[in-house]
Amino acid sequence: MTSLTLKQTARPQFQLVPEYPRQPRTLRRVLWLKLLASVEKAKWRDIRKAFVRTSGVVGIGIAVASPSYALGVVTHAATWNGYKLPVFVTLAFAFVYWKTLYRMLRRFQPKQRAGNQHTFEGIPVDELASYLFEHGFKRDHAMKTFRISKGKYEKIADLFDTKDITARDDNNGRVVNPHITREQLARQLTEDFPLVYYAKRGEWVNRDGTYSAWLRDEENAEQKSRQKTERLERRAAKAKRDIAAAEGFHHRHLFAA
Repeated sequence: MTSLTLKQTARPQFQLVPEYPRQPRTLRRVLWLKLLASVEKAKWRDIRKAFVRTSGVVGIGIAVASPSYALGVVTHAATWNGYKLPVFVTLAFAFVYWKTLYRMLRRFQPKQRAGNQHTFEGIPVDELASYLFEHGFKRDHAMKTFRISKGKYEKIADLFDTKDITARDDNNGRVVNPHITREQLARQLTEDFPLVYYAKRGEWVNRDGTYSAWLRDEENAEQKSRQKTERLERRAAKAKRDIAAAEGFHHRHLFAA
């Protein structure tokens, strides 16, 4: 006797698909679907930027439409529960964006001169000091030795002239100041010129020291005295010219009479 076994097929031959009523295409539905599609494709960063910009525009609109209401909302939010809301927002912002804040704070730090404690404008300090004492700072020779451009040479040379590192010789060439030692020159190049040169005394002193302040006061007093003497000399010369002119006028009228 033969037996029959019923087995379920792997794939059904028929599938019931529910049909939903088709919604009419309206402007609001089209815009809503486009908004959902754009949100689905956008990244979180773009969504965050759009939210911040939209919130800013709404806030500006409320502030323009009703300034008193906007001010009241801001004041209430800031003073709510002992200023806890602004403290929370500040700490949360600092925690989330600490890298950005760190980079912003570094931008406001004073820029140091190019180079570190062993270089000056990219040139090793020891090599530059030896070169200055041996050759001075002639343009062509220095550009060839250190392989620097003309603009960089002029920048360094003007700085050396301003800080009295170099002086002019008989041929108008730059030579190292004869009153500076190698140690002082190294300090000048590595510590952003902490010394000041007083040519009258031939001394290098600390820029922010009390002795430097006393020398500056002495120079200012001498300059004022020199200016006063020059003014008196100019007045005396003018008085002599006036007297000579008056005597000449008197003689001319005397002979005419």
